Amino acid sequence: FTYDKTNDILTLPNLTAATELELSGSNVTYVPITGDLSTYISNATAGDVLILASGTYTVPSGAYTVVNKAITLKGQGQDRTKIYSNDATSNIVLNITASNVYISDLTVEISVATSTTLVGIRFSGNVTGNYIENVNIVSTLGTGSVFALEAIDSDYTARNVNVNIVQSAGTSYCLGFYNHDTASNSTNRTITLIN
Repeated sequence: FTYDKTNDILTLPNLTAATELELSGSNVTYVPITGDLSTYISNATAGDVLILASGTYTVPSGAYTVVNKAITLKGQGQDRTKIYSNDATSNIVLNITASNVYISDLTVEISVATSTTLVGIRFSGNVTGNYIENVNIVSTLGTGSVFALEAIDSDYTARNVNVNIVQSAGTSYCLGFYNHDTASNSTNRTITLIN
């Protein structure tokens, strides 16, 4: 990648074109493929940009990756960077619990034989302003239910998101959208899909 310090712009090459991120006041951290993604997210502060390497980040058994602050997760391309889980007990790959999270240029994959419910990316906790772009979501499940994207009392925008669900038996949902009818969550919610 190249960094234009004068204009505070990071240019990241991918397979088809260059992508630019506005970095005003952002810390940029490169996460090596051998690094623990959850630790890097925990150590980040709001506004930080985490650049993910080419390769596969495997979510540890019994855990899922929580994004609990407004950061950017930027991969090297949908076919080059993957966040992967094969654990039916955690059943979520990415759980977004903060507003204004930006995720791009990667694949989220979960693959298990049996689970009550699998989720690729979940937005939860009354969060808004989240944006995912150029993301593949791949779910392979023998039996059970699977949600590629799930929003619980939250909204998001998705652009160029591809979903591939392979399932033997059960129910598949590309989008799951829940707005609990309580006083604290009574606002209207929006999912915006852009191709």
